[in-house]
Amino acid sequence: MPKVEINGISYDAIVGESLLGVGRANKAHIGYACGGNGVCQTCEVTVESGMSALSEMNDVEKSWLTPAKIADFHRLGCQARITGDEHIQVVTRAEVFRHKFNNAFKDQPAVPTDHPQGYVGEFFSYLGYETLAHLAAVPAVTINSFQRVGDGRLTFQVINDTINAWGERFPEFGSVLADITGDVGKMARPLLDAIGDATRNLPDALRPLGDAFDDATRNLPDAVRSVTDVVAATTRDAANVVADATDRITKEARTL
Repeated sequence: MPKVEINGISYDAIVGESLLGVGRANKAHIGYACGGNGVCQTCEVTVESGMSALSEMNDVEKSWLTPAKIADFHRLGCQARITGDEHIQVVTRAEVFRHKFNNAFKDQPAVPTDHPQGYVGEFFSYLGYETLAHLAAVPAVTINSFQRVGDGRLTFQVINDTINAWGERFPEFGSVLADITGDVGKMARPLLDAIGDATRNLPDALRPLGDAFDDATRNLPDAVRSVTDVVAATTRDAANVVADATDRITKEARTL
């Protein structure tokens, strides 16, 4: 029986099973946002050993992976299937991302990194590279997806698979978010305390403005009444002037 080691943990597998199938069945740290249909790239892995015991790279993988990634033995877990009884060792992209994130914001390793901006710079460099590689693949992936729809390999079943995948992983997201927000809360506590002090003092700071506004609104009816009286008086005067002018014009017209 073949063995598949994912992120340092070994699992039993069967010939014909995909790497994603092994990881998903054993709750390994591997992504499958599209439910394993090759339209999201979250199941990407790096094969460290046992490539000969995997199926040949197909058109879906070639559309997603850059030449550099292909040369570095990257595969899509949903497409790469076990073909031989060998020990296969892979590291998932999700695990690499987690490791770099922890080095940058949680673990603070004693051994320095070669990156000039330290582990934080290493994390953002990795994130930027992966984002650009993902965007660069979009045209080829779009064409490949239409081709698969045309030949019946990609159907509306992808929608159900995606919904099921997110429903399956949702409980895990909750715990991950709790860890992240807990760490963010610790880092942000000084800022939150400062905001709290400012908001506590805000009513006192705004009270003079409120008093001035109250005074203005209390005097507003009188001010409006004065303006209304002036407008009314001006209108009456203007009407009288127009009436007088009309009378004179009428009288002059009669004498002609």
